[in-house]
Amino acid sequence: MWLFRTTLFRTTLFRTTLYGQDLAERVATLLDRGGQIADCHAYYCGTGFVFHDSNYCWAHIDDGYPGAVIQAFESREEFVRWLAAQSDQSLGAWHAGSGRLQIPGLSRMRKETAHLRA
Repeated sequence: MWLFRTTLFRTTLFRTTLYGQDLAERVATLLDRGGQIADCHAYYCGTGFVFHDSNYCWAHIDDGYPGAVIQAFESREEFVRWLAAQSDQSLGAWHAGSGRLQIPGLSRMRKETAHLRA
């Protein structure tokens, strides 16, 4: 039981910790370079981040490609400021209310961006 409680606490803490300025900057840099933070498999892949139509976008991802944009930011500064104040829980919570298949938030920005998406 102790192990379960400790794991639950760590998981909850991890999911509610804000991404912060450093991670948000790294994500923006990745998007600037043409990368994306998104799962890539058949059908609906959850949500992710892409640079699309000159905007930094949080979007639904279908078949590995951006679908409906949830939120778009015209400037890097605006995107970084917003993303730094988010967490797995805040992004996952919105997703839960979207009417789409429930997939958890971005799992600590896909584990700190899986070293800049290799």
